[in-house]
Amino acid sequence: MSKLVDLLRRMNQRSPQSMGFGAVTGRADTPPAIVLVGLVSDADLAKKPKLAEAGVSAILVDSEGAALSDAAAKALEGKLWGAGLAGFDEAGIDALDEQGCDFVVYDPATTSSSVIDMDDLGSFIVVSKDLDRDTARGIAGIDTSGAFLLADVVGKPVTVLGLMELQKVRGLVEGPFIATAPDSPATSDLTALSHMGVAGLVVGLGEAKAIKRLNAGIQKVRPKRAGAGASGRTALAPATPAEEEE
Repeated sequence: MSKLVDLLRRMNQRSPQSMGFGAVTGRADTPPAIVLVGLVSDADLAKKPKLAEAGVSAILVDSEGAALSDAAAKALEGKLWGAGLAGFDEAGIDALDEQGCDFVVYDPATTSSSVIDMDDLGSFIVVSKDLDRDTARGIAGIDTSGAFLLADVVGKPVTVLGLMELQKVRGLVEGPFIATAPDSPATSDLTALSHMGVAGLVVGLGEAKAIKRLNAGIQKVRPKRAGAGASGRTALAPATPAEEEE
């Protein structure tokens, strides 16, 4: 199983005492409230390999659908990493798997179906803020690990309306849900995101100050209290009365 997917699933079992964030090695003893994923391009990582030492739980490399360069792959040795933000053909997926890739974040329109056939590779489908129920039902019918919303819809500062816009998408997809990290969120913002089912946030791997602030805020997030609402959101593409009669 993908180490990232395993980490995201264990997050739902956090106790109020489970604090801290997991190291990029993927050996997290105490799952965080939200998994922090650092985004970097292959070229930038190859040029600055020390970026891989940032305080994030996992690293997402924008590989443009291909295997990593030798320099980037070397920088990620021993780290928990994935590739993404593009379409992947079968050859590209196989090459990444051989390099130690743990998960992919893929564009469904240009990705081979083989991505959902690999048991040891996590797969997160890219969804838009305009995701509709019909598309969500289609996603529910394929074997994908979770979803990634490639947009910051909560705004700055984070508002209730922004959270509602995010929940429109989150409420339609099952499994772990990852989104773009908002700019300078308060602990209360991170708590709200966690409680509504956001499992991971993506931040630029080179944004050291933002990573530090996010980690500090994530450590202060407490799990949702029992009875305060359902935990671990699942696919909710509500049927219409006519559909229920069928």
